[in-house]
Amino acid sequence: SRFRTPDYGAALYHESTYDAGRWRFTAGLRVDFEASKLHYRSYAEATYTTQTPDGTSYPHAILVDQPGTLKQSFTEILPKISVLYRMGSSRRNTLYATVSKGYKAGGFNTQMFSDVLQQQVMKQMGFGSLYDVADVVTYKPEKSWNYEIGIRSELLFQRLSAELTGFYMDIQDVQLTKFVNSGNGRILTNAGKAKSYGIEASLRARIIDGLTADVNYGFTHATFRDYNNGKEDFKNNFIPYTPRHTFNVGLQYTRLFRNAWIDQFSASAQFSGVGKIFWTERNDIYQKFYGTVNAKVGVRKGIVNVNLWSRNITNTHYSAFYFESFGNPFIQLGKPFQIGAEVAIAF
Repeated sequence: SRFRTPDYGAALYHESTYDAGRWRFTAGLRVDFEASKLHYRSYAEATYTTQTPDGTSYPHAILVDQPGTLKQSFTEILPKISVLYRMGSSRRNTLYATVSKGYKAGGFNTQMFSDVLQQQVMKQMGFGSLYDVADVVTYKPEKSWNYEIGIRSELLFQRLSAELTGFYMDIQDVQLTKFVNSGNGRILTNAGKAKSYGIEASLRARIIDGLTADVNYGFTHATFRDYNNGKEDFKNNFIPYTPRHTFNVGLQYTRLFRNAWIDQFSASAQFSGVGKIFWTERNDIYQKFYGTVNAKVGVRKGIVNVNLWSRNITNTHYSAFYFESFGNPFIQLGKPFQIGAEVAIAF
């Protein structure tokens, strides 16, 4: 098969802010238009032989040559409203709440054409049924209403700050990655309704001049509210590929020099944790929580930066991706310990 997929779009948006003492009110509106086409030509040749009861064989030739064009267009009106309140005499501490609408555009699954061709070949052989190409190749937009409330606080002046956010998302037509029936490729499909809620917390400290530390944690509970693929009901199951917990702690140090052989020295170290991650809608296969350690050290002189880096220093073994092909499950392992260097020139 051969494909050409031109896409184009336009957006018009406006946001207004009004301050009233300690309060700040913001209202925004975005009108988003996106359109795409799929010009395709699918071609297949096959031969088969039939035999009569008297043993006579008859060869048959199959030719499928199907050009076509599919079109999709999406127009969305995306409002946003937020309220912010400044606390304390310095007004550095704030409370805020936001309501907004979001969406991901739909598109085309070109990898479905292997299955489409297979069905057309089988139909010419006298059995099976044909796919509706537009139905199996296209997928719809994902839409959501997003609610967020949080607080930002400077606990120690220019030394320690924190942020805590709670969120809730009401999602329709969730876009999920699936594998085609033949196993020849992946597609996006829509999977009913879902909800996602959780918290995000962060802490940032300036320990001494040039040395900062960050701690970030996120918890997400994302489940299907209504999803049945015609064979199984996945209501209340966790959405695949969505980590339940994310955790990050890091140190960064930067020092500037004058009249020295280098202009800047920098170093950083970071621990990142992710998990539990379910790989299927059935929630029967998953990656438990795991963590990796990364580090980087570098110097800068003028426009030249030289860095030495290392990733997954602890050589943690974990699964980075899961997929199924021709009825067989496969796990893609995460990258092991790595070390390298890079030189960058900034003009």
